[in-house]
Amino acid sequence: MRQRKVLVSTFAILCVCIFFLWYAMSLNAPSNARRIMSMQTVYSLKYSLLKAHVTAPLPVLTLKAQNSFYGFGCKENRYRKKLQVILQEWSMLARRRNITQYFICFGSFLGSVRNGDMVPYDSDLDVCMFRRDYHKLDPEESKRPLSLGDGKIHLLLQRHSPHPLPNTPRKDCKGNIVRNVADDCAILDPHGRLYNGALVYMDIFMIEDHGAQLWDEYRDRIHNRGAILPVKPCKYLGLDTQCPNDATKYLNVYYGRHYMTPHHICKNGTWQKNMIDARHPFV
Repeated sequence: MRQRKVLVSTFAILCVCIFFLWYAMSLNAPSNARRIMSMQTVYSLKYSLLKAHVTAPLPVLTLKAQNSFYGFGCKENRYRKKLQVILQEWSMLARRRNITQYFICFGSFLGSVRNGDMVPYDSDLDVCMFRRDYHKLDPEESKRPLSLGDGKIHLLLQRHSPHPLPNTPRKDCKGNIVRNVADDCAILDPHGRLYNGALVYMDIFMIEDHGAQLWDEYRDRIHNRGAILPVKPCKYLGLDTQCPNDATKYLNVYYGRHYMTPHHICKNGTWQKNMIDARHPFV
C-alpha cells in the first residue's frame, strides 16, 4: 500500500509539471519549437517516472521459505538483500528499454521453483534475455572510470561473450584497455553484469531465437520453444519477475530430473551435503 501511494503521488506531481511546462511553452515559443520542446519534456518526465519506481520500498525478506525447504538454523545469505535491490533495478531497466522477453534462469530459476527464493548457498543472480534485444542495454552501460564500491548500481557489458579468448581486449574500472582480469570491471563472461558492489552482481546471458528451437549461447544448450516462451510471471526474492514457461523441461536440461533435491541441507545451523557430488556451498 505504501509503495502504491508513493507511485500515485509521483505520477500526480509529474502530470502537474507537464501541464505547466506545456502551458508556458505555448505562450512563448513558435509552433515548431513548442512541438519539439513538448516531446522532449514529456520523454524526460516519462523517464523520470519510470526511474522513480526504483525508490519504492522493497518487500521485507524473511527466512521462512529457506527454513521450510532447506531446514532450520542456517543464516541468511549475506548477499540476499543486495541481490533483491539488483533485481528491482533490472525490472525498471527492462521496462525503460522495452525488454519484455527476459526471465530469471539457471540457479535463480531453480530457487524460484523450489521455494520462491534464492538458493541460500548461491552467490549471484542470473537473467537471460534474447540476443535481438542486446543492443537495448547500450544506453544503460555505466561510463568508466567508475568505482564498484560507490554505492550505485553499475551495468557493464562484454560484447565478445560468450567465452572469448583470455587475452581479449576489454576495459578495466579506470577505462584502460587491458588483456587480463585487471579488476572486477574487466570481465570476460558473461554478456553483461549488473553490479551492486564488487562482489554482488546479476549475470546477463543471451538466448538466440531459431524458431522452433532456442539456443542458450553461454551453456550451449538447445531448448524447445515452449520450454521458455511465452515467459510467465513468477516471484523471486519477494518481487514480481518473469520465468520460463515450463519449469520441468527447462530445468531438466541443466540439472536433470532430480532438480528439486538440494545439494545441501541445513542441519544444526550448518550446511551439510545432501548429494554425493555436491560442491562446497557458498555462504
